[in-house]
Amino acid sequence: MKRLFALMLTAVMLAAVFAIPAFADVQIDLLMSTPGVSIERAKQGVKPEELADAIEEGAELIPEECKLDPERITVLQTGTLTCEEEDGYATFKVWSTVKRTIGLFFLAEDAESWELLSCNLGDVIEGEFEASGTYAIVVGW
Repeated sequence: MKRLFALMLTAVMLAAVFAIPAFADVQIDLLMSTPGVSIERAKQGVKPEELADAIEEGAELIPEECKLDPERITVLQTGTLTCEEEDGYATFKVWSTVKRTIGLFFLAEDAESWELLSCNLGDVIEGEFEASGTYAIVVGW
């Protein structure tokens, strides 16, 4: 009886271990925004190398306890953000990043380079958008 129970328990644990990657999709939600701000997830993402200059130029926005190295980031989501007004705010919830560094980048429609808007430890990140464009949310590791 003990042997059968141990075998069943082992099978359940192995099934759980192999099932985790299938459900390991990062969820990012728009928590709140100013009226007139809308987002749409992009089909193609940005490569981490494209954000290296923005990280270097925005180094003063990276808190001391955060690690945001261009060679050690993963792009979680890229999307388009539309602002009807000049100054729009958006706050995102990034699930499963409570003790990790997250960064919010933006490429305005009329800009040529990415800009780091904010960086912090946690699962909530926000930014101010002065125009419509493309945003990217990354996690540092």
